[in-house]
Amino acid sequence: MVEFLELNGAQASMIGRDWVQRAVLSRMPELCPENTSAGVSGMSTRPGDPKEQLGAAGNLWPSEPIILGREGSARELVLRKIQELSIEGRQDPFMVLDLDVLVSCHQTFLQALPQVQPFYAVKCNNRPWALRVLAALGTGFDCASQGELEQVLGLGVAPSRIIFANPCKAVSHIQYAARSGVQLLTFDSEEELAKVAQHHPGARLVLRIQTQNSQSTFPLNDKFGARLEACEHLLQAARELGLAVVGAS
Repeated sequence: MVEFLELNGAQASMIGRDWVQRAVLSRMPELCPENTSAGVSGMSTRPGDPKEQLGAAGNLWPSEPIILGREGSARELVLRKIQELSIEGRQDPFMVLDLDVLVSCHQTFLQALPQVQPFYAVKCNNRPWALRVLAALGTGFDCASQGELEQVLGLGVAPSRIIFANPCKAVSHIQYAARSGVQLLTFDSEEELAKVAQHHPGARLVLRIQTQNSQSTFPLNDKFGARLEACEHLLQAARELGLAVVGAS
């Protein structure tokens, strides 16, 4: 899948909201790659710009976000691209990620649940600029593998903002989390507790509980999570191993 990242708003204010400018632009120098300037123009690519470069081999869009001026719209840009692909006889799928909407959703979440810290599941979409914006906004990250941990930590995100939320983790990944200072891990079995006790005894654990969601369109409750009747035994097992259980999910 080819992903096209689009960023709405005037170039001067990035996304057109003062609070976003303070939250994101103030940290842009540390979030931008070394070969780009700290300014917004340095991290943007405009359609038709001679400097526009395609991303990885086969990608249809630049690897950098495209900032649209007030005279353009994402819809016009996407329709033009679809027409170009059609003329070329290509039927490659692509995804549009509007970073403006991403920021708005983050703000809406915080307004609705001001005492809850969101943790973004990296596996949903790990595009670098999506992660950079979320990192600048201060969100937490839900990582499921060492690769995802490395990607998020590479952005300068503090280990305390990460939960390693895979209930069946490879030993080497647990060891990496321990070395990197990632303390918050999930579990739903005695086998996982034994691995953590041996390789990351200082972890802060979250018990994943299997929920009843029979009314869901796509019920995934059987995929992970301990049955409610097994939770007391698991908590006792964690206590006997000297592990700290700090919550449930």
